[in-house]
Order: sequence, then structure tokens, then C-alpha cells
Amino acid sequence: MQHHWERIRKNDSQSFRSLYDELYKALFGYGMHIRSDRELIKECLHELFCELWSDRANLPAVSNPQYYLFTWLKRIILRNVRQQEQLFVQDPSLPSFSDSPEEQHIEFEKLKERSYRLQLALEKLTPKQLQVINLRFYENKSCEEIAELHKSAMRTVYNTLYEAIKGA
Repeated sequence: MQHHWERIRKNDSQSFRSLYDELYKALFGYGMHIRSDRELIKECLHELFCELWSDRANLPAVSNPQYYLFTWLKRIILRNVRQQEQLFVQDPSLPSFSDSPEEQHIEFEKLKERSYRLQLALEKLTPKQLQVINLRFYENKSCEEIAELHKSAMRTVYNTLYEAIKGA
């Protein structure tokens, strides 16, 4: 295997094919232990061997090419999994597309109800409580920053927040 690795670094396509034939099953099995998705592993193996061939001139001299390729494959799999997961990240407050129209309508109605109750609660607050709530929860200011802005003690800010939330 070491011989094939060195020859691949020198542009030998026959050694590349031999290395592919020798390691494909082992790499596939290893990939399946990382992620049990046959199609993903096949794609990652394809990507691995494409990268291997295209980067052959820059490959390092390694003592164990099999270990090197296992590590390379693991990185490709993890990179692909991360990319797939990013595609499916959604805002949890939005209804998902898999919900039926009825479920979407129910979620929308729940959201409207919460917004209405929040609005009623905010209307009950004193102007000072409303200002502290806005600074803390809508502008993401810390209690320390709010205390500095109002030139008051932190304890006052905590008490104002507590009273506002309790009264709501």
C-alpha cells in the first residue's frame, strides 16, 4: 500500500486504481460506522478519491496511507453531515412545511393568541417597567447596562424586572 501511495504522488493512475480496489470496502465499512447512510458514504468516498487524485502532487509522505485515508474520509463525512444539517435548520417559531394546512392554521392561531396576551400584559406595565423590559428583552441589554442607563442600582433594575414580569 505504501508503494501505491508513493506512486500516486508521482502521477501513476494504475497505482491509484489499485489503492482504490484495496481500500474501498474497508473505507466504506468505516464510513458506515460513522454514519449509517449508504448513499452519503458512497458520495463521501467518491469525494475522497476525487480529492486524492486532484491533490496527488501535494500529498504528504505518510507511513500509513490507510490511516491517513480513514482520517480524510471521516473529515469529509463530518463536513457533509454539517452541511446537510445546516440546510434543515429552521426558525422554530415558523410552521414547518411538513405540517398539514390544519396544523399550520392551529400554530398560527396559537402564535396570534400569545402575541395578543403579551400585548395585554405590556399595556398593564408602568412606563418605567416597560422601558426596562424593552431594554432587557428587545434590545438585549444586561441588567448592568440598564442600571448605568437609568443611573440606578442593579438591585432596582432586578426589582423592576421582577415586578413587571410578576404583574404581567
